[in-house]
Amino acid sequence: MKKLPGVLLLALTVTQPALAENSEYDCHRDRIIKELQLSDDQAGTVKQIMKEKREKQMAIMEETRPKMEALYNETREQLAAVLDDEQLSKFDEIEETKHNKRKEWRSRHSGF
Repeated sequence: MKKLPGVLLLALTVTQPALAENSEYDCHRDRIIKELQLSDDQAGTVKQIMKEKREKQMAIMEETRPKMEALYNETREQLAAVLDDEQLSKFDEIEETKHNKRKEWRSRHSGF
């Protein structure tokens, strides 16, 4: 049962970009279009390219998630053999803090 928070944390870390709201992604894409001062034709083509890129990116992330979860679980099991319960709990807190900082950074840098 001790593994559950770590697994959930890893899943959120790995999937966070995939879970980003489309509005954030659209905002990033629209910013590119605006800052590059694209014509309507260019904007339409760029939107399609970016949509296809996003779909491929999400597919790659879906393929990678099980491997990342397995790696995290393996690492955590190895740490559990070395650390006591208090240290392992602290490790989970450190990982959660790292995840929250990453999530905060992503929210400030919409589209990443």
